[in-house]
Amino acid sequence: MLTSRTVLVRGRPVSVRLEDAYWDDLAGIARREGMSLDDLCASVADRARRLQDPASVGLSQARWLAEALRVFTVAYFRTALAAAEATAPGRRAPPVTATPGEPRANAVHTCHLMATLGAWSQPPGHSAPPAPRPPRH
Repeated sequence: MLTSRTVLVRGRPVSVRLEDAYWDDLAGIARREGMSLDDLCASVADRARRLQDPASVGLSQARWLAEALRVFTVAYFRTALAAAEATAPGRRAPPVTATPGEPRANAVHTCHLMATLGAWSQPPGHSAPPAPRPPRH
């Protein structure tokens, strides 16, 4: 389900529509990074603007920012997964085999992935609890 939220980017309100899962993930990323959701969205917008001007691709500021936030979220968790796997050689996250349209299965796999990434978000010297085993289908 798409939810609209207004975020401040460079002091200007921008109404962005994203799936609830993205809003939840962005809020979690902002907490982990010690910043507000507005600051995170502004940072993503600034980085993305260096790569591509929204006007050059014919998108509204809101639509362009929504796409940039989706790409950022996926890239953030890919980077986190790579870092977690690099610190634990030989230990890999299980493949996500759920089919689109199966929200319950996707949610289970997403929860497992987040538990696997738990070690990444721990302060140095602390260890995360072991990740649960993926469900069998």
